[in-house]
Amino acid sequence: MSFSIQPGDCLVYAPSSIMGKLIARKSWFPYSHVEVAISPNRAIGARQTGVNEYPIRLSDLAVVMRPTENFNLEDGIEWFNLHAKGCKYDYWGLFRFYLLGKPSDDKMFCSEMAVGFYRNAGISNLFHKVASDLVPPGWFVTLADEFTEVWRA
Repeated sequence: MSFSIQPGDCLVYAPSSIMGKLIARKSWFPYSHVEVAISPNRAIGARQTGVNEYPIRLSDLAVVMRPTENFNLEDGIEWFNLHAKGCKYDYWGLFRFYLLGKPSDDKMFCSEMAVGFYRNAGISNLFHKVASDLVPPGWFVTLADEFTEVWRA
């Protein structure tokens, strides 16, 4: 990798599991997971073990998107610590991509968490305020006007 990951970067991953392949296929993008870097080696994300802070995973990293708008990392982290950290992974929430079911208050999946983080960090109009649990990971690469691509595998 010829650049350094910066706090606030959106890390977009290619699928590496059956679940990831299903997410990518359903969303019509070659991506299945996103996390938000909070340091050069730590990220926040919703993994199958739950929503938490994790070491950055470089395997299957496909694209790194960087916010072009000013945002406040501390506000995003505060939101994460108060509202997302410790939530369970929302397997059933993935059906919201089909507009089935209702939002959960105690579970999240990856792109839902990332949208919440960025909106609360000051990128308030991200994806034109579409409900965060209707946003697939691929939108961060293709539809996020407030981001620019800084690296691709």
